[in-house]
Amino acid sequence: MTLKVIKHETTKLVEKVKIKAFGDSIENSPEYEAAVAKYESMKSNVTNFCRSSEEIIKQLNELFSTVSQFGDSLEKSAHGLTNGDGANLGQELNNFAEAISKSGDSNLINRYNQCVIMPLKKFISDIEAVNKDMKIHYDNMLILTSNLAKLEKLKTSNKNPEKIAEYEKKIENRQKIVNDIEENFFAAIDSLWARRITEVHDPIMVFATLFHQFIKSAYEKAGEVRLSIGPTCDRQLPSGDIPQFEEPVKTQKMSLTGIKDKILKNDGKK
Repeated sequence: MTLKVIKHETTKLVEKVKIKAFGDSIENSPEYEAAVAKYESMKSNVTNFCRSSEEIIKQLNELFSTVSQFGDSLEKSAHGLTNGDGANLGQELNNFAEAISKSGDSNLINRYNQCVIMPLKKFISDIEAVNKDMKIHYDNMLILTSNLAKLEKLKTSNKNPEKIAEYEKKIENRQKIVNDIEENFFAAIDSLWARRITEVHDPIMVFATLFHQFIKSAYEKAGEVRLSIGPTCDRQLPSGDIPQFEEPVKTQKMSLTGIKDKILKNDGKK
């Protein structure tokens, strides 16, 4: 490590201590602050979307496990029935669970990871790549801030013109470095900002398509289960509607207006 590097590292350390201990701050340009705000917004929103998408995969795996256990339990409950509407119920539900789990494990989840999760993580990685430019910018701003403070002291004392000229040159050179860093940073952020719609839109479209296919498949398999149970169930569910029982369970009926009034009343108690 050269003497110049050691001096720069010492200067940065001193400035960091001043910021932490005395509340000093780095004065960045409004343009740079706006670019940083875009960076933080993109990183936060896309990261949260990716985490939510991964949580859906977790919930689906739990769903497949629950459906499988449900089918197995009903198969055991229906054991011994040799005829009638419930004879094949357990086995058909087990087949339904296997079909849904197979669809999810080998098709939906794999494609979901490949077409939704992976592209989102790639975009997050691209966003985070500009973080190194922010670190370099911050380090150079620490040195620039220190040099500006030293120059101000020299000018206040009005002594040592050569030293004043030396620090003016240092500030000019350091400001050029900062400007170059900011120019590259602005270009990178503008590129990411322009890409964000496509980078997030495409996974959302894939997400919607995959779940439409999954729900359609689940509906078709559920229909097969309904038909296999027997004619009584088929008559009760001619179009997949909720069956109408002879003695419906009595529930308290409330209009939409009544529901709204109840909600407003409860809110008023808070």
